[in-house]
Amino acid sequence: MAALTNDASALAYDRKMAATRILAIDYDRSPVADLGYSGWVQFDDGEIYIVYDAPKGQIRGCSLQPTEFVL
Repeated sequence: MAALTNDASALAYDRKMAATRILAIDYDRSPVADLGYSGWVQFDDGEIYIVYDAPKGQIRGCSLQPTEFVL
């Protein structure tokens, strides 16, 4: 999961003044819950790269820019 927000929303003292979008990045496909989560890094140019486990030990990932989302 990802939460997209801005500084003003994070610092809002009133819930009505805050705006946040919750996004599902990927779902755990394991038949047994393992409490795992994806790992991510944000580079200096703003690109966010997300890596997560895939079936049979394969690793996959995706890349996105914050500008791809609208709050």
